[in-house]
Amino acid sequence: MTFVITNSNYLEIRKNIASNVEAILNMERRYMTLLTDVVLQAAPQIVADFDRAIELLPFWINYQPRQRGRAYSGASIPWAEVAETAIGSNIIRAISTSDLQVKFPGLPSGADIRFATNDALIHFDVKVTGPNDRADEVVASPNQVSGDGVSWQEGVMNSPIIVQGQRTTMQFQPELAPFYVLEGQILLCLTYFLKGVYTVERLGYQPISYFELVCVPNGLLLFDGPLYANMPGLLIPGKDEKTFVKKRTRIRLTPLADIAAWRRALIWQRIT
Repeated sequence: MTFVITNSNYLEIRKNIASNVEAILNMERRYMTLLTDVVLQAAPQIVADFDRAIELLPFWINYQPRQRGRAYSGASIPWAEVAETAIGSNIIRAISTSDLQVKFPGLPSGADIRFATNDALIHFDVKVTGPNDRADEVVASPNQVSGDGVSWQEGVMNSPIIVQGQRTTMQFQPELAPFYVLEGQILLCLTYFLKGVYTVERLGYQPISYFELVCVPNGLLLFDGPLYANMPGLLIPGKDEKTFVKKRTRIRLTPLADIAAWRRALIWQRIT
């Protein structure tokens, strides 16, 4: 028999999940450990493939990725697509060959990598940062952060939130649900970022310096219950607070680790 989600049973499920903060925390921490193992397994191949971009340079240098910054210097090349190929593909392979029993449901919005287990739907996004950007933050789109799921209007509705910076304030609208129901199974929404920080040795040779794995709290922890979003400096306006319709938020990693040290973990570092 197919389980049909309705306003009343959705709100009842939400109430039960929100009432057990410790269970949410335990699940986030457990998958942090599991994903650490996945990244460590994939790291040697990621680094090798990432560094191969310089070997292929003659085949792409005349058609390099478009510069997106407003005042770029030309001293480095945008490296997001290298990360998508070298990091993202190897992570998916490592997840598929791990002990995790996973499915890849057709969810049309979310992180670069999204997969379901028997108790969670995990959004796992890859971010890379060069020497011109801050290494101690991730810039998260609305579809990379789960909300409070406070109401139901033919589907989950999250509350918009006000994000306060030192100079600006903006409204941020989380788009991920705090949990899902798939084939009658309740799956908690968990969000993780793998942050690769690279250096620029010379144009086209931009090797990874280190990886950090980051766990951002579920929306019921951020915006309900413990209200982690109120941690000073955790969420601040993104780069596009005055331009994009769907505005991004910066998540600072030091305040995140102040919530719990395990939410930010150095996974791999190049030995020089």
